[in-house]
Amino acid sequence: MGEGAQSMRNVLCKVYAAFFPVREIRLETVTNAAMSAVGNEDWLFLEGDMLRISFEGTYFPLEEILAALLAVLPPSAEGKLDYLDIERWKLLRHVFRNGDFDVSERDLNQVLDYSGH
Repeated sequence: MGEGAQSMRNVLCKVYAAFFPVREIRLETVTNAAMSAVGNEDWLFLEGDMLRISFEGTYFPLEEILAALLAVLPPSAEGKLDYLDIERWKLLRHVFRNGDFDVSERDLNQVLDYSGH
């Protein structure tokens, strides 16, 4: 088995998110929420006032990160976090509105059909 196939097999989840506005001083709350589980913060980016998450791996502490985001995002912030569960072939979308998350779940086949893939 090639190296690419081996690394793909180890990707059990993918997480992509963007939230605006976020202050840098409060970013530590989100970083600390996942350091022990993820082991680094290479998946977390602050670009101006935009917080971005881009993660692929075997485990992502979703509940801890959502709780940390609730603690740092102002009620006026907007954005979403998409959690792709590769094993279950599901997309969990967490849309931040009015200070809380609305969650919806979709089959990844539905998502791919909708996007034209």
